[in-house]
Amino acid sequence: MADIPGLISGAAEGAGLGHQFLKHLQRTKLLVHVIDVASDYPNIDKITQDAFVICDELKKYDPHLHQKPRWIALNKIDLLPSDKINEYLDELSVQLRHEDSSTVPIFYISSISSRGTKDLTDSLMHHIEKENKKQDESET
Repeated sequence: MADIPGLISGAAEGAGLGHQFLKHLQRTKLLVHVIDVASDYPNIDKITQDAFVICDELKKYDPHLHQKPRWIALNKIDLLPSDKINEYLDELSVQLRHEDSSTVPIFYISSISSRGTKDLTDSLMHHIEKENKKQDESET
């Protein structure tokens, strides 16, 4: 598992610490893209564009890296207006899946209140165990 906090536009060309972060990602089996949904609320286009920049950087750096399983965690849902949260998250999910595929798992979380984090961590552990089992079977 890797935390990649500083991936920016131009990372594939070496901007910021891009190459170091991207090289580190090549060793992972699963990418979880954590997206702050509150920073640009209600501008769904801005949030999705920022997410797509990351996807583009992965693709530019290494097409195999872009093909790795990638999940999305929409974070800071506790900061969204309660009367609009479902509609907003549904629309944001549709937009994010449009670029990737309809099979990308999306988790709604709040790291500050732990809302949704157990589901995410349980799913991560299940995925890792499944991948490790597959790897063990292929080695025998």
